[in-house]
Amino acid sequence: MRKIHTVAATALLALAFLLLVAVVVVVGDKHSLFYLYTIQSRYSTDRVYEFSAVTLLDDRQIDSYSSTDGVRTPKQDWLNEMKDSQWTAGTDKLKYDGQWLNKILDIQMKTFRHDESGEKMLSHL
Repeated sequence: MRKIHTVAATALLALAFLLLVAVVVVVGDKHSLFYLYTIQSRYSTDRVYEFSAVTLLDDRQIDSYSSTDGVRTPKQDWLNEMKDSQWTAGTDKLKYDGQWLNKILDIQMKTFRHDESGEKMLSHL
């Protein structure tokens, strides 16, 4: 009885492997997508720091974002074909990520007792 369970488990494992290989073959090409975030501290009374983001697809820049003007700029023509709702959602996500990193930098500066003089930088990939 135990041998039957082992054979069945091996067969299921082999089937799962074949399905995985089939998915990889169907999907085909591999792509990379990276979000590069940088936040810089500058002395301000409200502790809001400058945030910028760059998106890379297959090592090519496809857009950029800066918190100074709150604008996300497409760097590839095909991005202009996105629906406005998708573009706005992506921009809102970048704004949220900037606020999140702003909090992290603020916490780190307090934790390590850094004063407000000079510039500090936090990068996140």
